[in-house]
Amino acid sequence: MKKRILIADDDADIAYTLSEILHDAGFETALASSAKDAYNMLAAQPFDLLLTDINMPELNGFALKKMIKQCEALNGMPVIFMSGYSPYIERAPSVVLIKPFNTDDLLSVIEMTLMSEAVH
Repeated sequence: MKKRILIADDDADIAYTLSEILHDAGFETALASSAKDAYNMLAAQPFDLLLTDINMPELNGFALKKMIKQCEALNGMPVIFMSGYSPYIERAPSVVLIKPFNTDDLLSVIEMTLMSEAVH
């Protein structure tokens, strides 16, 4: 069964490109254009991983992670952050992909995160 990844990014071009890369690598993807949309999608259907931008309008990726941790059903959701803004990178509570990143780095971080979750 394909692993399902939710991509949350307010930049539609980036989200679409990531979706295509992950689809080609054998993942099933869904897109959310905001942290609020991502949270609602996570609450409504199962995903194996959240790949989220940190810097988004209204709620940022950190606020989204906090909301996930506060929801018992979503608490164990693995999250990978993306950012090109260094102050965010230094504050990230988990794995961060630094923009711009290449396809190999993206896939490697996703595979390692999913394998790590399978062990727990």
